[in-house]
Amino acid sequence: SNQLTREKARNLSKEMHLRGRDLISLSIHSLKKRMKELPEWWDPQLAESVCRTIIGKDAIICVDNRFTLHLDIICESLQSISSGRNSLSKTLKEVLKGAH
Repeated sequence: SNQLTREKARNLSKEMHLRGRDLISLSIHSLKKRMKELPEWWDPQLAESVCRTIIGKDAIICVDNRFTLHLDIICESLQSISSGRNSLSKTLKEVLKGAH
């Protein structure tokens, strides 16, 4: 559901200390890296609205299909970014352990 996806995206953005503008620009950058170009249905204004919903405290979740597409793909981007950050963190910890 959109509520669960929003919660997942919200938790990921909190873990990574992302705010509104950072969230949208990082999501777009991640999408372009993974997909080479944004999907045809991508709407920058709707994407910003979705990001505000993710960040917002008591956000009202839209159930419109286009909103769901944006929410899902932004959440996927956040999961991808978070996974990369965690891998980097683990690697750095191993390197630091090996340096002692």
